[in-house]
Amino acid sequence: MKLCKYAAGFFAVILALGLCACGKGGTGKLAENGETAGTETGTGRTDVVYGLTTDITTLDLAGSTDQISTILYRQLYDTLVEKDKDGNWIGKLAESWEISEDSCTYTFHLRKDVICHDGQPMTAKDVVFSIKHLMESAARGASMVNMKDCVEVDEHTVQILLSSPYEPTLEVLLGCGRIASANTTDWDTNPIGTGPYKYVSRSSGENIVLKAWDQYYLGEAKIKDITFKIITDSTTQVAALQKGELDFLTHAPLAAKNTVESDKNLVWHQTNFRGNTWVAMCENKPPFDNILARKAVQYCVDKEAMLLGGTEGMGVINNTIFPATVQCSPEENYVPEYSYDMDKAKEYLEQYKAETGVSEVVISILAPTQETYLNPAITLEGMLRDVGFTVTTEQIDRSTFWSSLYAGNYQICVAGTSWPMCDADASYMYFYSTAGQNYFKINDSRIDELYAQGRQSTDKAERLEIYTNIQKEFDEKAICVPLYQYANAVIYNVGLQGVDQENDLYQHYVYDWYWGD
Repeated sequence: MKLCKYAAGFFAVILALGLCACGKGGTGKLAENGETAGTETGTGRTDVVYGLTTDITTLDLAGSTDQISTILYRQLYDTLVEKDKDGNWIGKLAESWEISEDSCTYTFHLRKDVICHDGQPMTAKDVVFSIKHLMESAARGASMVNMKDCVEVDEHTVQILLSSPYEPTLEVLLGCGRIASANTTDWDTNPIGTGPYKYVSRSSGENIVLKAWDQYYLGEAKIKDITFKIITDSTTQVAALQKGELDFLTHAPLAAKNTVESDKNLVWHQTNFRGNTWVAMCENKPPFDNILARKAVQYCVDKEAMLLGGTEGMGVINNTIFPATVQCSPEENYVPEYSYDMDKAKEYLEQYKAETGVSEVVISILAPTQETYLNPAITLEGMLRDVGFTVTTEQIDRSTFWSSLYAGNYQICVAGTSWPMCDADASYMYFYSTAGQNYFKINDSRIDELYAQGRQSTDKAERLEIYTNIQKEFDEKAICVPLYQYANAVIYNVGLQGVDQENDLYQHYVYDWYWGD
């Protein structure tokens, strides 16, 4: 059977996790009467131990885009706006706002009751400081699309000025636009935020400690103390949850699902991750500088087997690079050009050999030790070998993996991204010719033109058509193999209440949590 064949490497990981506990019984959910069994469900507690699968990069709100660091930003720094449960825009640090007739000036009227973590009232100076810091940063600057300035109008009013209209500006401010105090001078030892939790301490590679801010403008959190504990090994993570050493685990290993659901003291929860996984081919490295080799890959990838091998089948297959849940995504109705066809794959590979005069096509898959991308890379290796490539997989650490991609020092890999900005334009930074994260190394004037049109338009129907055409260009030029959205899974103690059941980005808000009676 082809699925078992390609996924064999992945199931060794599942077995290892499954052996860490068994025979506990139960459903892994809170009983209907609200009672919980055991003595470790947290009754009366006001603290949480929150498991992280890797260390943060920095506490500088403009210093990183990685998912783990963003979990901390969510607790430390609030945003100007947010969405209600129905997806409507509402104020947070801003009480209200107006958008100018030309859509180039956003005027925000700030709350007057916000106290920063140094005890000083938040003013327009803090917002201007934070937005400009984001605009000027290497990590976040590209996300602050068309923003040319942020100015103080008065003590409680700011304006964000755009060079030209950008329809998803509020999405940018929700996903990236966190606000800190202008008094912040040392982000990693004394970050001064506006959120419900303030910084206490950090031991690199071990933990980060936060404490509820007692002057938070929405009221002090019920959870008073958070310890973010870093555990990199997946088996150890699950064991720590079972022993009560962790109360919550983000980025839970998908292979642990059965183990967790058999434990009455734990809850397994998953949604589809707002992001995607794809096969990336570097277009400035042979053989993938040639469309024939790229088409061979397009046809040899069995997406169902990749989903099974990469995520134990938990997730949804993608036809485009755009997750269905982001604004102006063509995913729902898009008919892909490629399907799994080993005969066509072999035909294109033979055409490549004939055109280039080679008898063997030797390639290396670059993969991080991170299971999210390592497991599907192992699955991909078998497919590429079956079609006729001579292939090996090179495993390197996570940080070296990403730096190698951005430098273009690879041939092929399985990678992906999250979409903190819930709009199709978030893909611009990966595929626009001069974008800093264009590790595909594509340089295509037509794709650049379409992305520019998508940024200029304020009409959602027109923008949907533009991003549909972008995907058609990707297919025609065999640029990328969209694979799937994997499951966004967390594990937590059954006594922990208020955990967001809709969150699709691992950005859980501890302010909403509390321990059940």
